Amino acid sequence: MKKTFIIIAAVFAALACLSFTIKAYHDPETVILGSWKEVHWEYDRVSHSAHIDRAISSDAREVKEMSATDLGIIDAESWVFNPDGSLILSSHHIKKQASWKIKGRGNILMITYDNNRVERYNIARLTKGKLELNFDTDANIRGIAKVSCVKI
Repeated sequence: MKKTFIIIAAVFAALACLSFTIKAYHDPETVILGSWKEVHWEYDRVSHSAHIDRAISSDAREVKEMSATDLGIIDAESWVFNPDGSLILSSHHIKKQASWKIKGRGNILMITYDNNRVERYNIARLTKGKLELNFDTDANIRGIAKVSCVKI
């Protein structure tokens, strides 16, 4: 009887440890920590217009600027997610600080700036080495933009 109890307790403890290990391994708030470098922007348009089609075929940077001129991440080439919830967005000429949280079922990244402006992004993919965020663009372009980052 005592032996059975010890075996059951040991199995339960092992399963609990395994469960916590798996959760920590896949926890988006842990995986996202660190420095990320933007490597690619992609744009899927919902509606077509000649003006937008010309811009999309001409210059990816122009599309990036057109699709999200009021987003904080637009000028960021490097993102640093800190454990205290702070986020540093930087490029050659700018550096912004914000705070970040992961909401929902781990699929929404919420970024809050000092002026209380909040941006929400859908986390399409988050692994130890790759981060892909999707977001709806403004009404002028009407589409979904995707930014891809790799861990540095």
